[in-house]
Amino acid sequence: KKDHVVVIPDKIQKKHAYSGYDLLYNLMIPGLNVNANKGVVKTARGEATLYINGVKAELREIQNLRPKDIEKVEYYDIPSGIYIGDIASINYVTKTYQLGGYVSLDGWQNIGYLSGNYNLGAKLDRNKWSYTFFGGYGMNKYNGIQENKTEKMNISDSYIHRTLVNQNALLRDNQQYAQFKVNYKAEKYNIYALAGLVGKSTPENNQSNLLHYENNTYEDVLSLSSTTEKNLKPSVCVDGIFYPTSRQRIHINITGNYAHNTYSRIYTENKLESFTHADEDLYSFRALGVYNMTWKNSSLGVSFLHDHHISSSLYEGDYRSWQHLWRGESLLNLSYMQHLFDNKITLMINPGLSLLNYKLHTQPKCQDWTFRTNSWIRYQLHSNHQFSLGFAMGNFQPDISYVNTADQTIDFLRIQRGNPNLANPTIQEYFFTYDATLNPVNLQINSWHTRIKNNVSVDYYSEGEKLISSYLSNTTYDKWKLELIASCRISDKLRINSTLKYEKFKVAGGQGLSTDNFMASLQANYFIK
Repeated sequence: KKDHVVVIPDKIQKKHAYSGYDLLYNLMIPGLNVNANKGVVKTARGEATLYINGVKAELREIQNLRPKDIEKVEYYDIPSGIYIGDIASINYVTKTYQLGGYVSLDGWQNIGYLSGNYNLGAKLDRNKWSYTFFGGYGMNKYNGIQENKTEKMNISDSYIHRTLVNQNALLRDNQQYAQFKVNYKAEKYNIYALAGLVGKSTPENNQSNLLHYENNTYEDVLSLSSTTEKNLKPSVCVDGIFYPTSRQRIHINITGNYAHNTYSRIYTENKLESFTHADEDLYSFRALGVYNMTWKNSSLGVSFLHDHHISSSLYEGDYRSWQHLWRGESLLNLSYMQHLFDNKITLMINPGLSLLNYKLHTQPKCQDWTFRTNSWIRYQLHSNHQFSLGFAMGNFQPDISYVNTADQTIDFLRIQRGNPNLANPTIQEYFFTYDATLNPVNLQINSWHTRIKNNVSVDYYSEGEKLISSYLSNTTYDKWKLELIASCRISDKLRINSTLKYEKFKVAGGQGLSTDNFMASLQANYFIK
């Protein structure tokens, strides 16, 4: 189509799929990397957003989609219209039922070490109403983890060279989740409400290491590290899509989250002991409003988004500190799309403005205005060949994990320290894409250049007899990528998808890092009956 690809699954692809992720993998759409086990769908530019019949869907909803109910899949590699703001968009178009439902149970268990995941799903459709429930439990237990490490440090003109050999390690954690969703769909609107609860606990994360110091200052010693962690996160969401006329669409979304996290770590080395405990409360609120109007060869949209986060953390132990960060970002975006010359050319102009405010307790308030855009032009040579050229610009929100004034002990030579004076990172991206359908081959060539200014990177310096690990924002990060992707339907039974990729990374300033990467992958599906 003029702004997206429509893929109609065949009978074999549906028969050999057990979820929406499985079916998407079987389709082998060029440029999509589908991990059906983890429920992750990525493109070269980042993670795709998934929808069911135009409504944003959660991971469990896609996992419980019955392949036989999926009529087609719409893929927007450069989102437009109602999907503006996504890196990429995938919409499952499914059959709808007036009355009925399902109950699903699934689980997997690893043999050889304890690791499992068990899930329950249920859905009931009754006329215009639908009710969905998902719940699950997972656990992991690993022991016998091996690690060898060599470290060389210059601390206050002293040279320290040490090696670490792991003697014993144990990790045990578990996760639980529950989610309930109610949806009402009428001719002119679609509204849903969702409530969820996610919990995670790591009661054991223990390591025993033998440290060997090359110089004569220290003897060989045994170090012990014991960490525990708990996380609990309830959330609520209300979402509504309204159609005042056949050409107009209004989308409103309000989401609220709360999370309580605790973290404790005891570290001993020889006769010395260190203790760290963190208690953290996180509050977040998100409000989104989008208006779209379409005409025969054009569309116009305006969106407003406000994200608000409050983080409050109390650190106790070796260093006592209270960290309180609030941050809010308001985004205003306009989008205009025009189809020209019988849809041969599609032009998307998408100017936007971001206002970012944040303040760390005891520090001055910071405010940043950033121009944002995701504009592009696409030329369709004919239905089987098209070219796209685009430019995107955005920014990052600060995170309390590095924007803070807290000190935490790593060991008796190293301290982790935040930096409250980091600049606001901005990102620029230039991209070119060529798509071709040459039956039975689908081909895609991608080229990108990504630049991050004020890139947050790790900084090391000595202070007394300690090595401080902190952060700086004085580097520029560049990434160049060239990618060739081809999928081929060799026969009804055999389908393949291959990728060749070259990447170059460079960090200017600081230590001046640079590296080149080559990657090749091949996926093959052979269907028996």
